[in-house]
Amino acid sequence: MFLTLKTKLLVTILVIIGGINAQRCYKRCNCLKSKSAQKAAMCNKNITYLNILVDEKGIGISCRQLFPEDIKDTVIFDAKYLTYINEESPIPLESIVKKCQKSKQRNIQYDLNMLQFDNITISSSIFETNPHISHLNIRSNVNSNNTKNFFKLDADFLKNASHLKVLTIKNNNLMYMDSIFKESSSIEILDLSSNRLENFRANLFAGFEDLKSLILQQNQITFLNKEMLNGLENITYIDLSQNKINKIERNAFDDFSNLEYLNISANNLYILPNDLFSVSINIKYLDLAMNENLLLPENIFSPLESLTSLNLSNTNLKEISKDFLQTNTDLQVLNLSKNSISELKTDAFTNLYNLTLLDLSYNKLQYLPNTVFSNLGKIRKIYLNDNRLTKIGVNIFSHLNYLEIIDLSGNLIVDIKESDEHVKCNEVILKNNLLSRFPAFLIYNASISNLDLSRNLIDEFVLVKDLVPDKSEMKINLSNNSLRHVDIRGGNTTSRNWKLDLDISKNYVKCDCEKFSLTKDNKKAFSALQLTYNQSFCRDKSWKQRCPLVKIRNCPTPCDCYYQDKKLAVVVDCSVRNLTRYPVVHNVETVDNQFKQNQTVVYLSGNRLNLEGQINLESYANVSILDLSHNEITKVNWIPQHVKVLHLEDNKLSTLSDNVITTLRNDVYLNRVSLGNNSWICDSTAKKLQKFLIEFNNIKVDQSEVICNKTGESLVYMKLYDQQTNAVMMIFLISVTIALALISILTMLYYKYNKSIKIYLYSKNLCLWCVAEDELDKGKDYDIFISYSNKDEEFVQNRLLKELEQGEIPFKVCIHYRDWMPGEFISKQIINSVLNSRRTLVILSNNFLESVWGKMEFRTAHTQAISEGRARVIVVIYGELNEDSLDEEMQTYLKTNTYVKWGDPWFWNKLKYALPHSKARTLSRGNWYKHNHPVN
Repeated sequence: MFLTLKTKLLVTILVIIGGINAQRCYKRCNCLKSKSAQKAAMCNKNITYLNILVDEKGIGISCRQLFPEDIKDTVIFDAKYLTYINEESPIPLESIVKKCQKSKQRNIQYDLNMLQFDNITISSSIFETNPHISHLNIRSNVNSNNTKNFFKLDADFLKNASHLKVLTIKNNNLMYMDSIFKESSSIEILDLSSNRLENFRANLFAGFEDLKSLILQQNQITFLNKEMLNGLENITYIDLSQNKINKIERNAFDDFSNLEYLNISANNLYILPNDLFSVSINIKYLDLAMNENLLLPENIFSPLESLTSLNLSNTNLKEISKDFLQTNTDLQVLNLSKNSISELKTDAFTNLYNLTLLDLSYNKLQYLPNTVFSNLGKIRKIYLNDNRLTKIGVNIFSHLNYLEIIDLSGNLIVDIKESDEHVKCNEVILKNNLLSRFPAFLIYNASISNLDLSRNLIDEFVLVKDLVPDKSEMKINLSNNSLRHVDIRGGNTTSRNWKLDLDISKNYVKCDCEKFSLTKDNKKAFSALQLTYNQSFCRDKSWKQRCPLVKIRNCPTPCDCYYQDKKLAVVVDCSVRNLTRYPVVHNVETVDNQFKQNQTVVYLSGNRLNLEGQINLESYANVSILDLSHNEITKVNWIPQHVKVLHLEDNKLSTLSDNVITTLRNDVYLNRVSLGNNSWICDSTAKKLQKFLIEFNNIKVDQSEVICNKTGESLVYMKLYDQQTNAVMMIFLISVTIALALISILTMLYYKYNKSIKIYLYSKNLCLWCVAEDELDKGKDYDIFISYSNKDEEFVQNRLLKELEQGEIPFKVCIHYRDWMPGEFISKQIINSVLNSRRTLVILSNNFLESVWGKMEFRTAHTQAISEGRARVIVVIYGELNEDSLDEEMQTYLKTNTYVKWGDPWFWNKLKYALPHSKARTLSRGNWYKHNHPVN
């Protein structure tokens, strides 16, 4: 292997050899000392497995059978400690391998500290030095966009490879192999996948009589003929998937009488010769999927009587005739998904007696004949999901004795026809249909263990317990339906032994709040009914009052109380009750101890509460979330001791007493208090409140919410004066000399002009932290680090980045594709970007929620903000979010912090208000952009 200095790259060689740690050097061994003072003994030993890997981090060599997953946690050997290698000279691979044949150090990382290298050339001499190599694996993990060929193989590469059985050259941009395979070879497995091979010369494999497996997946081959594959008479496995093949000559496979596996999927095939498989009749696995314009001759598969698996998904099939698979009686797996089949004939699968899996999903089927599956006696799995079926009769499946899964999801089924015959199947999937009536007869089928009816229109569930078969166990999913009525009938005791797990989550059930039972009726009975009811509510018979599915004791009048399973919380909902007095909330808890309670939540918003009965708040000692918003409160006298979130927005508060502010400041339990939309008076009495807002901004409170009622300005930026006029100052101003009067006038004009500037800057959300943030963020290179999903890159580039960097107030932005250092670990780049930026701007979208790195960036920035006690994270919501995809950490953050939403008419004003305000922002737009984007 030779390394030359041509392209910039830090090269690392990792040798991972089996062995134990040794502290002494043996005879006939070369001992090298590392920085950790450990020794590695290099002794001669025959090598059987040799793996060579190049990635963007370095070069790895392994003599194990399995190549390592990564190269972390290795002992470092700097070049200055390696006496047998000269960094300025080419490095022969055989020399390194020989000296590392029996390393007693398990992990060795060799850092060459090179700036550039061109390629690695492997010659036949590696087999001269190591004649026992039977497995050679050469692969590269360098980015697929890099077209550079790192490995080069000499023309006589296989000259001395007499013992070589397996050769793998993957992901190396290899374009030609004509000169490599001049010599005959005993290779049995040849893997050249993920390269750039195009059409190769005739008789290339003439000397490969022992070759059993040929893998040419993911190359750029465009056609096949017999001459190209000459010499492969003993081949059993060929993978040509993910190429660009558009033509295969009729005799291409004529010499392959032993061929069992053939994969030609994901190519550009249009039509195949009718007699293409006339000689290769022993094929068992055939994959033609993802040839979207393929036209198949009527009897093309007739010679393949041994065929057991056939994949024709996404091949533009429109119908299945009787003769299409007439001779393929051994077929076990048939994939016809993602086609345009709109109709199945009764005799479509007549001769497929041994079929175990049939996939017809994602077609256009509207109707199924009653006997279409009658001959599929061994079928186990039938996939009919995502078609256009409107009705289905269970008798179609009743005679199939080995069924495990029937998937009918994603259709338009409005009705299931009952049958006296039972369906013998473990799992029936009917989700995402239009069923309005619950198919109760399926419950009384002892064979079904999982019935998925979620996301339908079912409005009633009736269970007659005495009809449930003995010893049956079934899971029924009725979540996301239109359930209004749940009726569970039957005696209180039964000798039957059965278990039913019923999920009625996300419904609005009508039931009797006093009598509705979630558990078995009698402790002595063996029958059991387990319900899951997340985000489900129950109404009583009058339909006027919501009541819980879990019984709550001590619920105050006139409030509703219910249990939130996800939060392990009892919710006391007293909102919009026209209350003028605070209700007593004391010992409100679940009756049944099986429902764990970690917190109590009280909603009192939308009432007329003020001071009357405010002393009752003393009974709220165990309340963790208290919502008092949208009331008429003018003064707060008492704060519950353990409250975590307190809502006081949209009231008539004008000030907070010193005692209340002290409580808010020192309360270790309090995470958030909302004070917006009140009538705040901004005079000298508000100084303590102002200090609290500044100290705990975005930690306990959002300072931007507290706006002065007269000026409309934020309290934190107001200069607070005493209301009394300073008479002494007025007398002094009147009595000064004309010169002093002139100076005073100029001074007043200056102050007036200065205030106008401040008002203007505030309206533009500029320079609000002109001193504080400059000091706190000294040494940070960037104003903003933008965290986003790559799928939202167009929005970031075209909408955000241009305005942020070239707007009236330019910011210095860190963005990963431009500012990250190539070669560094992504996790390290994320931490550096967060720590080196004044703000982290998170573009929160559904794409972001699917991004692992995006979540890591958010978590890193959020943790840093908490550790500093400052607002470092700004969330921009882009598009409508799927709330089910939000993890608990993100949900908590959005509930306790303000965010900006794209599309808001005040979007840019709000965003720039939240961004850093620095004196450096006084740079002119042109100078700033020129400074940060120099022209090369």
